[in-house]
Amino acid sequence: MTTMKTSGNPEPLVAVILVAYGGRDDTLSCLSSLYKSDYANLQIILVDNASPDDSAQRVAVEFPDVEIIKSEKNLGFAGGNNLGIDFAIQIGAGYIFLLNNDTEIASDAVSLLVKSAMQIEKLGAIGPLIYYHEKKDLIWSAGGRIDFRWSNSYHRGIRSRDEKQFNSLEPVDYLTGCALMFPAEITSEIGKLDESYWMYYEDADLCQRLKKAGFSIMFEPSAKVWHKISSSTGGNLSGRKMWYKFRSGMMFFKRYSPSAFWVVTYPLSQLAAFFRAVFSRGF
Repeated sequence: MTTMKTSGNPEPLVAVILVAYGGRDDTLSCLSSLYKSDYANLQIILVDNASPDDSAQRVAVEFPDVEIIKSEKNLGFAGGNNLGIDFAIQIGAGYIFLLNNDTEIASDAVSLLVKSAMQIEKLGAIGPLIYYHEKKDLIWSAGGRIDFRWSNSYHRGIRSRDEKQFNSLEPVDYLTGCALMFPAEITSEIGKLDESYWMYYEDADLCQRLKKAGFSIMFEPSAKVWHKISSSTGGNLSGRKMWYKFRSGMMFFKRYSPSAFWVVTYPLSQLAAFFRAVFSRGF
């Protein structure tokens, strides 16, 4: 089992933040995978975002080393993570690892991310190769790209089989908040997640702020995570997910697009993404 907050450990303390709104079984599975991590100096933080189930109670019983922060209301993805980030900074974390509660990680994922992170000058954020949980070798994200000309953001490699086409540490435009690690110290310069997004694009926004400040956004393919995809919003094609994603995308491209033409191109790009998802059966 992972040793939590090991005092005097030469490895930097990594605070892993899980935000949960329900999804008890997913959270327990995620924690089980984290407890198999080979990285010794971890502190897991569960932010219970006013869950309607007994997630926090079950975690307290089954994983007593996990720090549980309970919010009286649902603060959204950004707000929930920011609660965890505040606590991580208070306990002196060297790195903060945002991780969706509907994921499972490889035992060496944290170690590999930290190893690469410590070798990169001016690191802003680093993220792993993420697969679909249901199809273990099908890629969901190998880092993200942003095409401002067409107001489109997308995961590299999405829905493709892993044939080692992404096999090197390299810069990307953004990383998904599903699994995103960054040095805790950068929050003093860049700030935390922008809570006005509520859900979706807060990760891309953070990466844009980091890049504008001269930090690098890096993809590390040797670290691996499996994601159950939109469990808390009812699935990949749920109306709730589609609405939040569209709304947040409008905010993001209005803020960062070099051309006002995003007003036309963004809705078109989302319509195309919807049909791609439909014909790929939601994957």
